[in-house]
Amino acid sequence: MQAIPPETFYGPKQATQPHTPPRTEPTNLPEAAKESPVRHSASGYNVFTSMHYLKSTRHHQMVMECRGKFAGPMPPANFLKEFLSDNVMRDHTSRDFRVTESSREHFKEAANCRKEVHMYSHLINGISEYCPNMKVVDTHNDGQESPWARSGTVIKPDITTYDGDAVISRPLDLEKSEVIVEVKLSHLDDPFLDDPPKPDEKRQRGGQNPSPYENPSDDGSETRGQIATYAQAQLAAQYRTHVFSVLIVKGGARLVRWDRAGAVFTRKFDYCNTPYLAEFFWRYNNATSAARGLDMTVERLPLYDQLAVKARVALRLVETAPIYQFEVVDEETQETLYYLGGRPSFAGNKSVTGRATRGTLVYDIKNERVAYMKDTWRVYGAGYEIEKEGRTYKKLKAAGVRHIPTVVAYGDIGDEQWHCTQTQRFARRTKEPLGRLRGHRHSRLVLKEVGRDLSSFEYTGEIVSAVADAVEAHQDAYEKAQVLHRDISAGNILITDDGRGLLIDWDLSKPLSQMGVPRQVERTGTWQFMAARLLRRPVPSTHVLADDLESFYHVLVWITLRFTELAMNDADALTYFIERNFDESWHASNAQTTNGGESKRSYLLQKDVLEFEIMDDKLESLIDDLATVLQVRYEKPPTPEQIQQYNEELERQTKLLAMVPEEGKGMLLDSFKVYRESNSVFQYNTRMKYLESSNWIRERFREAADSRHLMTAGHKINSINDNRERVTRRKNPSEMHDGSRPQQQRKYGHKSPDGDKEAQFAPGAPTIVGGKAIFSPQSTAPEQKAEQVLAEPALVEIVAEDNGTDANYLAYDDGYITDEGYESIWEFEVDEEELDRLVAEQGSTEDDDEDTIPPVPTMTRENQGDLRQLS
Repeated sequence: MQAIPPETFYGPKQATQPHTPPRTEPTNLPEAAKESPVRHSASGYNVFTSMHYLKSTRHHQMVMECRGKFAGPMPPANFLKEFLSDNVMRDHTSRDFRVTESSREHFKEAANCRKEVHMYSHLINGISEYCPNMKVVDTHNDGQESPWARSGTVIKPDITTYDGDAVISRPLDLEKSEVIVEVKLSHLDDPFLDDPPKPDEKRQRGGQNPSPYENPSDDGSETRGQIATYAQAQLAAQYRTHVFSVLIVKGGARLVRWDRAGAVFTRKFDYCNTPYLAEFFWRYNNATSAARGLDMTVERLPLYDQLAVKARVALRLVETAPIYQFEVVDEETQETLYYLGGRPSFAGNKSVTGRATRGTLVYDIKNERVAYMKDTWRVYGAGYEIEKEGRTYKKLKAAGVRHIPTVVAYGDIGDEQWHCTQTQRFARRTKEPLGRLRGHRHSRLVLKEVGRDLSSFEYTGEIVSAVADAVEAHQDAYEKAQVLHRDISAGNILITDDGRGLLIDWDLSKPLSQMGVPRQVERTGTWQFMAARLLRRPVPSTHVLADDLESFYHVLVWITLRFTELAMNDADALTYFIERNFDESWHASNAQTTNGGESKRSYLLQKDVLEFEIMDDKLESLIDDLATVLQVRYEKPPTPEQIQQYNEELERQTKLLAMVPEEGKGMLLDSFKVYRESNSVFQYNTRMKYLESSNWIRERFREAADSRHLMTAGHKINSINDNRERVTRRKNPSEMHDGSRPQQQRKYGHKSPDGDKEAQFAPGAPTIVGGKAIFSPQSTAPEQKAEQVLAEPALVEIVAEDNGTDANYLAYDDGYITDEGYESIWEFEVDEEELDRLVAEQGSTEDDDEDTIPPVPTMTRENQGDLRQLS
């Protein structure tokens, strides 16, 4: 890309201005940041939230996620030259522009109005003189529902412009809108500052604003969130590369250009006595469609075009549905291919910035079949070593990864002038560097297999089967291709026509060889399904395997609560539970990071989801077992004293066993085994060992999937309160039951609403030993249990990062225990493999059917002496 000289951004250099060195590429992160920070964005948040925003809340979220992504203030003359130059105008040059006296009078009338609503007509009259090929419409009284589903946000711009050929049936039509003009009467509403805060003001604000030209006042922030919301709505409702907007503040104006990296804004100028506002609309009126921001690789076909008719039949669309033709240039063959699809998908387009991923079914003209197309803005630029998703799929397929789609074609589209974001280029020339701007490049990916959303399952067995396949795909990628997915969500698991699962969206995946090396300044994931550990960290640790395994659990719980039969189906309680445990977030004091995960950690530890009494017993059992393993990530590990006591007891038992004749060891070995398997040290180590690989979770999902023919509960959309007063507290279990529903049998030690005293355990339930739940990864016949015994993992191994812990800590609660001195505790180690072998040889007693612990994968130790030598 061509470098941008500083003069373009700031105008001619003045001798009194200090020189600021140009900003380097944003790759130098703090040493503590082992991974890219988690970004809390609307695209990765709102799709699965139950919190459908009121207007002010929506604007606030836009303010927070766009913070630090505004480049400016740019001189308005430079803005026009950069974005609407003579090169992009049709049949005209800037020399043809003239200011009319009548328009100047209209603008002066607007600036002198004492009420905002009176300004609209004067502005429209003045602007219209420069836009003979456009329509300028007063839309302040015509609201339109925002494009993101069930948000409750109504878009009501003050003035909206349209192309002259556009056919609109109402004043506001977001799908055809061009430039939106927002009008404010008070300078306090200005979202930007032309001069940065003074040093003392900056200290009072904590010096934390990553963009000092963003007005931090409540009124200014509200306006900034408002215009960002409008820009987002336009980008979501249309196929666009960028969009322009105009802000009028009494007698001043600013021009803004938005793309997927951020926005460039101008200095505030007097639109009555300078030509910039008039010239902007004149240039825009004469600019090419590409310069205006329309995606020229997408073309809407005539209603009765032969291909359009054929595509509607294949895609099962109504006869009047619009059909668009998408261009894809395959990177490997350089062949230009065309696909036909419908309207833009709003899912994933809830943020102004970011990847703006759209997934849609398309008709493959060449192969005459339906395919799946992903349209996205991938992270792009020097210093960002992120592999294209199409190449990742090819790599995974070559490695033999199961349950992933097959690539048909992929590649970047269009030229860089329009299909590469521009904001980041100008941000590097600002007087104070912006820390979070990434470039994005427009690309498309076409996949052969077509699936439906996980939430569209027909019966509960289909959920479990699809997720089981996704877990297998995840494990294959991790073990065969050394790739970690890192964005497990309900939207990334699809169900095929034959009921199998597909794991998609590998664009955030990362090779294991690059773990701990940040590739970008921020990372977007799906907030609701991220591991609690990642959300709780101001400076995140390395994303590890166990984080993705935990995400599978959150996906299963979310789908279950939203779309399956629950005995306790209380809308208030369900809404509160989802908000509290999946949507919870708060901004740190410096407003640059967003944290959460505390409630998610709590609901996992306490298994709160079971209070809703899932009607499908096998599904509830699966959720319960998964929680029992995963909650170990947030439990305090055994203390050194507990470990030492455990070792000493094993040593005592081993010596005692050596002194007992062979024929008398059976009963003694049984008692030793019960002690070991009920001990908290053993249980902690065992569950942590489960999370070092995907084996246990895969087998547990597969066991449930093998019984999918018995999981026949149907699809049910559970009610949540979209427009309600905020639930201030969660109902007690006794309040959730009105007495009209039968009480469900208590399972796995979970207390029923009536507080029954004794647990009733279903077949296959965990065995409770010493107050701890011991469960099986797979069903085991009673006669096989005597031969399967646990081996003891070493606690010292838990310190490794791939167990989901930080390098120097063993747990995540307050009062961390460091790993110092742990190895000295293991000065005397018991050869438990030999002990297990002796147990197996002796067989089991008659009580084994009730007390024997189901098997776990055997773990070995090296360099241990023979058990008999210890005596």
